[in-house]
Amino acid sequence: EEFPSWVLGKYPHLEIISTSYSAALPVRFSRRIRERVRDSAAFKALFPESKLHPESQGVEEWNTTAGGGYRAAGVGGGITGSGAHVFIIDDPVKDAQEADSETMLEGAWDWFNSTAYTRLAPGGGVLLIMTRWSDLDLAGRLIAKQKEDEKDLAEGNLGEDEFDRWEVVSFPAIAKEDEEHRAKGEALHPERFPLSRLQRIR
Repeated sequence: EEFPSWVLGKYPHLEIISTSYSAALPVRFSRRIRERVRDSAAFKALFPESKLHPESQGVEEWNTTAGGGYRAAGVGGGITGSGAHVFIIDDPVKDAQEADSETMLEGAWDWFNSTAYTRLAPGGGVLLIMTRWSDLDLAGRLIAKQKEDEKDLAEGNLGEDEFDRWEVVSFPAIAKEDEEHRAKGEALHPERFPLSRLQRIR
């Protein structure tokens, strides 16, 4: 919720759509961000030009006086009529059981291509945050699509501006190799999930 708050503080004219496997998570974030924009003295001091529109303060959708705003929805939910400069997808599938369902994975992929992607404003971007359960999940398919597009680009079948490039940031619970701040085999957040517990979960 800090990132959307910063975006709407610094760029109150931008539109954000935030989604998850159900509407409950983005709605909860929406409530906190809205209250921060409306009531936080610290936020107002940092971003004096970002103000909540007095006639648009619903929990699922609200706007700033500069024309930007925040829309919360579940994956597969209705976002027709909304646009997004920043489109956030936070865990498009609920758990491992859903990730094992071909129907659920296909549904998330179809929703992304037919609904989510079409809502993206020119120059906008997508932030996908998810636990990787399957190579065929949304992140896996987008990475595979990028590799196909890069191959087509190298063969001259695609132009530089004809496909999306994703930056992948991966934080495995147990480090698979030496990283900047931890060694291979160490836990990501040992205070909360010690290595012994992660190994039991695995």
